[in-house]
Amino acid sequence: MSERGLHGYVRAVERALAALDDRPIVLSPREWNLLSDWFEQGIPLALILESLDEHMESRSKKRIGRPKLGALREAVGEAWSVMAQDRVLGEGH
Repeated sequence: MSERGLHGYVRAVERALAALDDRPIVLSPREWNLLSDWFEQGIPLALILESLDEHMESRSKKRIGRPKLGALREAVGEAWSVMAQDRVLGEGH
């Protein structure tokens, strides 16, 4: 996958996170690596953004600030597994 594609992918997630905090953000090296891994696995950006939205809806209103991407790891992994399984099942029909 291309570096240019990776940068666009990461920037889209950064924009979504910045909108949650209403200020610019800087990803940690760990978050950058996680996004890079998701990109290399072919996980669609839309799936990550949807997982982020769902995570924010489930968070307590008392919590301030943006979530760490590591908090999405399990939700993204599960959603990706379901999507991949659906693709495999769809090919057989």
